[in-house]
Amino acid sequence: MMKMTENPVWLADNSDGTYRNPVIYADYSDPDIVHVAGTYYMVASSFNHIPGIPVLESVDLVNWKLINHVVPRLPAPFF
Repeated sequence: MMKMTENPVWLADNSDGTYRNPVIYADYSDPDIVHVAGTYYMVASSFNHIPGIPVLESVDLVNWKLINHVVPRLPAPFF
């Protein structure tokens, strides 16, 4: 059982200039990354999950933040 003082969030950054794998503790399949003005942006496949195509950003390729989705919802009516 996890104690209340334990941190259940995965942190890849060891805060000493090193990191541990996996860098992203999630299933982001088919990732593509671009570098724009000092920031890295990553998109990944989401298949039939909505919101779809997650967009993440990072300045160091270790610490990633989910910032948006390309497809926030399906156009109505879908089915």
